[in-house]
Amino acid sequence: MPEIMHPDVVCQLGAGPRWDAAAGVLRWADLHRARLHTAPWGGRARRLEVGKRLPLAWAPALSAVLPVGGPPGGLLAVAGTGLAHLTPRGVKPLLPLVRPGRTRLTDAACDPAGRLWVGAMAADVAPGAGLLLRIDAGGATRVLTGLTAPGGLGWSPDGRVMYLAEARPGQVTAYTFDAAAGVPSRPRALVRLDPREGVPDGLAVDAEGCVWVATWTGRQVRRYDPDGRLMVALDVPAARVTGCAFAGPALDALVVTTGRAGDDPPPDSGRLFGFAPGVRGLPPRPYLGPLPRSS
Repeated sequence: MPEIMHPDVVCQLGAGPRWDAAAGVLRWADLHRARLHTAPWGGRARRLEVGKRLPLAWAPALSAVLPVGGPPGGLLAVAGTGLAHLTPRGVKPLLPLVRPGRTRLTDAACDPAGRLWVGAMAADVAPGAGLLLRIDAGGATRVLTGLTAPGGLGWSPDGRVMYLAEARPGQVTAYTFDAAAGVPSRPRALVRLDPREGVPDGLAVDAEGCVWVATWTGRQVRRYDPDGRLMVALDVPAARVTGCAFAGPALDALVVTTGRAGDDPPPDSGRLFGFAPGVRGLPPRPYLGPLPRSS
C-alpha cells in the first residue's frame, strides 16, 4: 500500500507534482482551486492561493509550476489560460496563451534544453481542438495541433523521444524528438488503454527509460517499457489518479496526485500518495529561457 503524504492536504483535483532539486521541495497544485502546495522533503506543506492573485479574465486554475533556472529566478506557473511568474514578492501575469472560456491549459514540462511545453484543450473537450505549445526565446509556438485532450509530457533519458499522454483517444504517443530544434516527429502509439483500464493523464520517465502513467478513472499508476509493454501496475486508493513524479533527494520516491471527482469518491481521494518503486527518476529540469513577455 502507498504512504499518504501530507495528510492535512486534500485537493479537489491534485495535479502537476514536481520535485525541485535546487530548493529541496516538492510542489503540487490543486487545479481548479488554483492553489500551490509546497513542502520540504519530510517537512510540513504550506499553501499559496495563486488564483486570487490573477486576473479574473484568465479563468484562474493551476495545472503546473516549474522553477526558472536562470535570472530572474522564481517559478513559472501554468495558470488557467496563461503563464505567470511567482516570486516572494507576489504573482505577476506574464503571457496569455489561449482564449478564456474556450480553451484551458493542461499539463506542462521542460525538455532537455529547458524549453517549456504546455498542452491545451477546449473547454468542452471538442475533438481536434487541443494543441501543444513550445515556449522558448522565440515566444510561444504551436507545435502540434489537432489534438483533443493532451496531458502528461516526458522525455527519454537520452532526449531522443518525447512522450505525450492524451486522454482522448486514450493513448500515450512517442515522438522522435529533435533536441536541437525542439521539434517532435514520427508519432507512434506507445500505449493504448481500453476505457475499462482508465484514461492516461500525467506521466513520468525513470532513469531506465520506462514510462510511468497515471490512469484517470483507472485507480493505478502503470509502468511501461520503451516498447510499450506493461511492467508494473500500482494500485492507488483514489477515485481519480492525475499525475506522478519522482521526488526526494535520491529521486527514488514516486509521488502521485489524485482528485475527488465522482459521486462517491473513496475517503482518501484528493490526497498525495508516495510509493517506493525500486527505481530512480530523472533529474527534474527547470525552465531555462527568458520570461515570456506580456502581450
